[in-house]
Amino acid sequence: MVVQGELFVIGNWKMHLTQQAATDLASTISDPKTSHDAVTIGIAPSFVALAAAKASRKSDDILIGGQDCYPVDEGAYTGSVSAAMLRDAGCSFVICGHSERRTHQQETSHFVREKAESAIKAGLHVILCVGENAGFREHGSYLSFVETQLRESLPASATRENLTVAYEPIWAIGTGKHASRTDIEEMHDHLKAVLHELLGEKIPRIIYGGSVKPNNALEIMSLPVVDGVLVGGASLDAAAFNAILDAAYQITSNQTRDDGRSKAAQ
Repeated sequence: MVVQGELFVIGNWKMHLTQQAATDLASTISDPKTSHDAVTIGIAPSFVALAAAKASRKSDDILIGGQDCYPVDEGAYTGSVSAAMLRDAGCSFVICGHSERRTHQQETSHFVREKAESAIKAGLHVILCVGENAGFREHGSYLSFVETQLRESLPASATRENLTVAYEPIWAIGTGKHASRTDIEEMHDHLKAVLHELLGEKIPRIIYGGSVKPNNALEIMSLPVVDGVLVGGASLDAAAFNAILDAAYQITSNQTRDDGRSKAAQ
C-alpha cells in the first residue's frame, strides 16, 4: 500500500467496540470529499472487528489496519496475530510500537523493529510510533529519548512508501492536553532531520497523535511539519472523527500551511 495523500488521518479504535458497534461506526465515516491524492483515511479496529469494519465502510478509500502484529508468520504463539494474517484479512497498514504496548506490554524498540520488518515484508504500510512520557519532557531529555527510540525501532527496509512515523507524546494521550505548536514543530523537525540522515531525501511522513480533537485538529494539521494525525478517543465518535476529517479536507483544499493556520481559520 502506498499512502498517497498530503495528509494521513488514522483512527485507532484500541480495545473498543463489538462487531455491531464497529459496523455502525465504520458505516458513518464520511467518504473522502477531495481526491484520494489529498487525504488518506485509515481506521484500525480490534482484530475481531476487522471484517465487520471492512465490510461496512462507505468506500474502499477508507483503509483498514491492524493495531499490532507479531513478527513471525505463524507458529505456537497463542493469542498473537501475524502481519501476513492481517494482510489476508484485508488490512493495508498496521500500527507498531504504540506507547500503550511499549508501556503495558513492555515492548522494546528492538521488538518493535522486528514487527515493522515483518509487516513490510507482508506488504503492509507501517505506522511506527515513538514518543516520550512526562518525565523525559520535564527533564529536558525528550529529543534525545525519542531520537533513540526512532533509530532503534526503524526497520532497515523503511521507505516513504512503506512507513509513516507517528509522534505521540505520552503525556498528552488521554489527558485532554496536546503539545503546543512549538512542541510539535520542534519534535517533528528533529525527527525529520534524523530520518533524512538515515534514509536520504525521500523521508517518511510524520503524523501527530496526542489527544487530537475537533477543536485542535485544524491547528495541528495546518502546521507544515505535520503530515496527518493519529486519532484515539475522538475516532470512536463518528461526529468527532468526521469533524477532524473535515479539517483535513479544508486544509488540503485551501493549500495554506505556511504559517500554521489555514486562511479559513483566520
